[in-house]
Amino acid sequence: MEAAACYIGECKDPERDAKIAMNLEGAYGLFIYTLIPIAFIIVLGAKALSNSAFVDPKTIFVTFAGKVFSAGGNVLNWLIALMLIVALALSALNAIMGCARSLHQMSVDGQFPRFFQKVNKHGVPDRAMFFNVVCSLALILAGGAVEIYSFSNVGYTFSFLPVLVGYYLLRKYKPNARRPVRLPEFFKYIALGMAVLYFVIWLYGGIYYSKIGHTLIYYLAGWAVLAAYLPLYWYRVKVEDKRTVPEVPVAAGLPSGP
Repeated sequence: MEAAACYIGECKDPERDAKIAMNLEGAYGLFIYTLIPIAFIIVLGAKALSNSAFVDPKTIFVTFAGKVFSAGGNVLNWLIALMLIVALALSALNAIMGCARSLHQMSVDGQFPRFFQKVNKHGVPDRAMFFNVVCSLALILAGGAVEIYSFSNVGYTFSFLPVLVGYYLLRKYKPNARRPVRLPEFFKYIALGMAVLYFVIWLYGGIYYSKIGHTLIYYLAGWAVLAAYLPLYWYRVKVEDKRTVPEVPVAAGLPSGP
């Protein structure tokens, strides 16, 4: 659902469209992620959901659709498989496009190497997207779904923390800054509480569940990738920015030399 936030800047009227996009995405996400589990429990039953075979999304959706429509066979099997493939392709595309815009904006803001600032003639951050494609292909080699999730969710869930803490700090220390979308004042405390909750889930939950799934090495590898941001940031600040420091102009009427 963060896709709505990633592309708001490319809308015709971001100040107007931001509220519409974020509210619709939030409502849609609440609707989908509430009704799908309820539908599974009603149709399949809570006991059936404990079956390890339903870990595979194709299996559980085919079984669910078969009970709802009282039909099955190869046609239903292929339809469900096709829809899941399309959903997976859209998810991968969104990860490549959305993350590329984040990398590009970080570079523009002075937090990432200048390499990622380039955009093509269509305004697309092509270098950042190519970088994401290479990383995604390398991630596939990590193993199955459990290993990939254990590895990638370290950085993904950690990203919630600075966003929430940053929201609190901005509302506290820059309360009068221009904001096209402004939530009520008390939301800064809600954001801080959510940051504490997510930190516990991220740290304790990540370590605990990676031990259960025997993926601790992938969890630690995710930490290593997360820490790789620091040398990239230092390279931008200590190396690239120092190369482009503008010279101080000589004041009018003053001698330029000793």
